Amino acid sequence: MTWPPVSSEDSRELREAEAEQAAADDARPRHGRDCADGWLGEDEHGRPVPCLTCRPHLRPRGDRP
Repeated sequence: MTWPPVSSEDSRELREAEAEQAAADDARPRHGRDCADGWLGEDEHGRPVPCLTCRPHLRPRGDRP
C-alpha cells in the first residue's frame, strides 16, 4: 500500500484498519484519564504508581475484599 492511497482498495483497507483500532480502543476500560496500561505515572521518588482498577492484585492486603 502506498501513501497517500491511490486506489479505492487502499482506501478501504485504511478505513477498515481505523475501524478495528477504534473498536479496540473502545474495549479498554475507561476508568481514568491518567491510567496508561495499568500505571498512573510516578510518585515523588520516581517509582511507578499502579492503577488499582487494572492491577487489583497490587492492592495492600488490608484493602482487599
